[in-house]
Amino acid sequence: MCIRRRILCLLTTAVLLYASGARVWAQNASSENRYALLIGIDTYEPAGAKVKIPAGVKPVGRFATGLEFANLEGPTHDVDTMRELLTGERFGFPQKNIDVLLDGAATHDAILARLKKDLVDDRKAGDTVVFYISSHGSLRVNTKSDAQAYDLDGTGQNPTPLDSTIVPADAYLGAEDVLSSELRHIFNLAADKGVKLTAIFDTCHSGGQARGAIDKKMVPRNVEFDPRDLATAPAADAAPADRKDNRVLVLSAAQKDQSAMDVQDAHPHGLFTAALVQALEALPPSAPAMDVYRRVLVDMETGGAQNQQPALDATNARKHEPLFGGERTNGPARAMVVSTDGGIVLDVGPAADVGVGSEFTAINANAVGGTKTVLRVTDALSLARSHAVVVAPANVKVNSKELFELTKWMPAPRPEVKFYAGPGNLSLAQIQAAAAVVNDAKLTLVNDPSADAWTHLISWNGSAWTVQAKKPQAAGKLDAKKAQPVVMLGATLTADALKKNIPANATVWFNPPLPTEITAGLLADKQSAAQLTAKPEEALYVAAGVQNANGLSYAWYERGDYEADVQTPSGYGAGCSPNSPYPLRTNWVSMTQAADGPAPANQLNDAAVKLAKLNGWLKLQSTVTGAQDFPYTLALVRASDKKTVTDGEKTHADERYSLALNGSVDTITEPRWVYVLSIDCQGTGQKLWPQTVPGGRFPTDNGRLASIPLPGTFRISPPFGTDTYLLLTTSTPLPDPDVLNFEGVARGGTRGVGSPLEELLRTTSSGSRGASAEAPTDWSLQMLQVHSQPAAAKQ
Repeated sequence: MCIRRRILCLLTTAVLLYASGARVWAQNASSENRYALLIGIDTYEPAGAKVKIPAGVKPVGRFATGLEFANLEGPTHDVDTMRELLTGERFGFPQKNIDVLLDGAATHDAILARLKKDLVDDRKAGDTVVFYISSHGSLRVNTKSDAQAYDLDGTGQNPTPLDSTIVPADAYLGAEDVLSSELRHIFNLAADKGVKLTAIFDTCHSGGQARGAIDKKMVPRNVEFDPRDLATAPAADAAPADRKDNRVLVLSAAQKDQSAMDVQDAHPHGLFTAALVQALEALPPSAPAMDVYRRVLVDMETGGAQNQQPALDATNARKHEPLFGGERTNGPARAMVVSTDGGIVLDVGPAADVGVGSEFTAINANAVGGTKTVLRVTDALSLARSHAVVVAPANVKVNSKELFELTKWMPAPRPEVKFYAGPGNLSLAQIQAAAAVVNDAKLTLVNDPSADAWTHLISWNGSAWTVQAKKPQAAGKLDAKKAQPVVMLGATLTADALKKNIPANATVWFNPPLPTEITAGLLADKQSAAQLTAKPEEALYVAAGVQNANGLSYAWYERGDYEADVQTPSGYGAGCSPNSPYPLRTNWVSMTQAADGPAPANQLNDAAVKLAKLNGWLKLQSTVTGAQDFPYTLALVRASDKKTVTDGEKTHADERYSLALNGSVDTITEPRWVYVLSIDCQGTGQKLWPQTVPGGRFPTDNGRLASIPLPGTFRISPPFGTDTYLLLTTSTPLPDPDVLNFEGVARGGTRGVGSPLEELLRTTSSGSRGASAEAPTDWSLQMLQVHSQPAAAKQ
């Protein structure tokens, strides 16, 4: 293989959703009018075949000398997974309505023909269609396009627009890619006909390989750009996602200049596809698309995605509808009996936050005696399956496909966050000796590598010191070259080695490992949700060091950001990520401590527990917490012009906002106690509302408003970055709403627990793994994420 060109991309890129349905589609629509077209392409260059280069094409991009079209491993597995999901009890698609196109059969012409047939010609108004494709994705030069431009020649002087494409199985023979304009046209034809369309893609368009990727099973999925110029003007018709008559939702696996990952292990799959399926199994089928998106975002990041963030594009109203359309439904979480062979198996598990001891009661009474069967969860079979036994009545027979609802909830253990502390085989004295060599070499050292520019990285690989040059990446540059080579400096750092391998004008990040004196005291509490791992690929955060004018310091660094050289933008809060609710890094902990100050290991432990709290809140939404839906959504209202900030939008320094609940005057719901929590980009939680205990219930008995203002205002202030706002509603008030403040709980204390719900929230806010008490189900949680900016908004 030509390793330099081996960049893989699985095209399963966005989720375009026109839909209408309900909690389970089969409840509100006939299964006969639901269809799916699933396409998967593993083989792009059959054994013995050679890439055919079209006549007259320059040897650049995908047609560069020595190029091979790398085969994929995950697409056909992803197709099987999607078919299982769609035909299962949750969504109920008939097997006979699933059309599949695999490998060599998925040529350019065949893909377009099947799309036209399955999405338009054979469909009628009211039909629901899911289109799913798992394949290579790429980009095509189009000098007349209004798409994102890239620096293809490396000069920075000739920006070239590139359109997104699907790579068919016959691309190696010179066949054209399936163009985004062709997909747009077919999707609009389906919308014109009244078809409810869901199109799912998992695509990537890489801006270059990440430096030093640790997990070799994670392979970016894309093929190089097609240099043949389309020279076609943008389409005049409306983009499917902009249509008001048949709303579309676009959920992309990655940003246009990012890589989506192909996990090539014993069970190959797309990282995005796996996260999407897990989210759909964990949340209620009626969960809003925005909740599914957030769950996918968090699961991808904790699952090892390196600089890959999915993107959501839809109207605000569409974001708050279920992923496959329709209206949200209320009621307890439900479980279906999957099988009774060898014991009762339910289709819920830890992914849905259902733990051992939870009980489910049958929807329908037994034919004999008129009683309802009660089941109790005994253990988790997998993330989405649990074993259960009959509690009552005795000797009752339970059948497959029986439906039960949750009547006693025992939460699953809080999700763990894994931390990698490094090799741990150098003492502090050895590290200080290496640092002295670096200082004596008069190198220019970076002060904060998460924010300041640097050119070379010195680090320890477990047996030797190494140095690696950082490859500059201009904005919009499409560059598939491998990262710079790693140069071995030896087990002992010397001035000669530094002088030989580091240029005089370099700015160096000296990144020493944690010394053994520190690693010995890290994260020893097994009840904490923050746990060490010996496998860096399992970690969400890794230890990073720095040597600067203040001496030697350490922090926890988000692994994907570390490997991709992501930095905090100018003006953002220290350690804040530009694209994630997880901090890029924690505070630097100095090895030079005051006599009465906490030890460095304790400070790193505290920082890890704080990250575990944030992770717990970001993953608190589940089938259970989403079951009792509150028919109002949280809104941030800007005081200056009364405009509402929606998901993904920006706020600016010193702007003042009030909170509001937006809903419908026709909605019938019982009043609920309302609480609003904010989590800033550094992971600190703060209760915004109520300002006094116990707060208030809404809607009030004296009127149901479309927008209910919550008294009080707050100002946008540092730190700036990705901020998360959570709306918590309960049927009974929290005795101590300060449980929502992370810092107060982090300092410990022995206050009593006022309610089972408060215990669950306190467990989440304290960073521990879980409590053994029963938790209530009469509450809900919604999230809103915005990006606070340091500069004032332009008027």
